[in-house]
Amino acid sequence: MAAEASRPKARDQQGKEPVASETRPELFDATQYDFERLEIVVTELVDAHRILQQENVALRKELTARTARSQSLEGEVDDLRKRRERTHERLGVLISEIDHLDGALAAGTDSAGKKAASSRKPRAGRARSRS
Repeated sequence: MAAEASRPKARDQQGKEPVASETRPELFDATQYDFERLEIVVTELVDAHRILQQENVALRKELTARTARSQSLEGEVDDLRKRRERTHERLGVLISEIDHLDGALAAGTDSAGKKAASSRKPRAGRARSRS
């Protein structure tokens, strides 16, 4: 679009001397080149680009470190999860053993209690003392 807008002005300048022979060449829209300003702007852009590249490198290093830390923490979480599962399994085994022992003791206590109750018949003439 800008090239189309400057074409009529370029046609008007066809009879004038060539741009290269002028002391300060003009653009097609009649503004003068300001090389000093252009050099300052380009230098600032190059400096800004260099700073951004350094920031990019620093951010990439930080990202790499965070990724490594994240993977390390995920490994720890996985280890803790496995440890928790093993602990649950061991607790389950212990609880089933306790239940089994309770059942065995309850069965043994019931039959022993019946035997003891039949053998504890009060004898005539003796008083039982309670303490």
